[in-house]
Order: sequence, then structure tokens, then C-alpha cells
Amino acid sequence: MVHNIKVKRLMDTEVERLNSSLQNFQRVRNYVLCPREWSAERGEITATLKPVRKVLEQHYQKEIEKMYAEGS
Repeated sequence: MVHNIKVKRLMDTEVERLNSSLQNFQRVRNYVLCPREWSAERGEITATLKPVRKVLEQHYQKEIEKMYAEGS
């Protein structure tokens, strides 16, 4: 689903809607839709469902680098 253009458009519309109420420095500039749900088994979230930033950065390093390269 994350590669479906309709899903991407829906998410873009929602991000734009949310950004409209935020100050410029608070706005979402780029984002990536992850192809699978984050899980505690892979160490991506804690037992209380909080994201583990270092693990997510490792698992999605290529996507993060691409996102920042496109935003430049």
C-alpha cells in the first residue's frame, strides 16, 4: 500500500492540512511511509509502543538519506 499513488496523495493531503495550522519551523517537510509496521520483536518500539530512534535510524538509513537528499 505504501507504493500506491492514491495512498501517497491521501497522506500528502493530510500532511498539508496539519501543516496549515503549524508555524513554518514546525511543519513536516518530507516523510517516508514504512512498508511494515514497527515491532518490539525487531527492537523498533518499546513494550509501551514508544519508538526507538537509534534502531529506526539504522533500519531506515537509506530512506532517511534519500529523504534529506531530495529536500536539499
